[in-house]
Amino acid sequence: MRPAFRLVGLSGRFDRDSRAQIPLLWDRLVPRLPLAGQKGAVTYGACWSANTEEGSFNYMAAVEIEPGSELPDDIETLDVSAQTYAVFRQAIDASNLHAQMSAACDEIWGNRLTREGLKPSGGPDFEFYPEDFAPRRPGFLQYYVPVNS
Repeated sequence: MRPAFRLVGLSGRFDRDSRAQIPLLWDRLVPRLPLAGQKGAVTYGACWSANTEEGSFNYMAAVEIEPGSELPDDIETLDVSAQTYAVFRQAIDASNLHAQMSAACDEIWGNRLTREGLKPSGGPDFEFYPEDFAPRRPGFLQYYVPVNS
């Protein structure tokens, strides 16, 4: 169980054709970090409101922030309620990050959840990037998928 937390950042609505544009959100957010009230140096990629028929979803390039922090006008907020998560760790190499993450998501959503008998609860899921994460060097990230406990 992870307690509730607040994410802030830049977001957009994406689909199968446009999801390769997600890194542009990061290109706009990272130079502005840290934000006032930011908790630590880790970053998050939050997904919600998925429409599986059309393959669309909302995505936010984000950081965790203390409630009540003063934010720039163009920064959006996403409150994530307390939930139980299945956590999947992905080792990455220095090759194409988008391709590696797409393959991992296909494996998690297409096979792992079902194989492990887990049922998504429908809340926002998110990617967790440790503070030393760099997209063009080996490392890891984690996927948090909310599940029914």
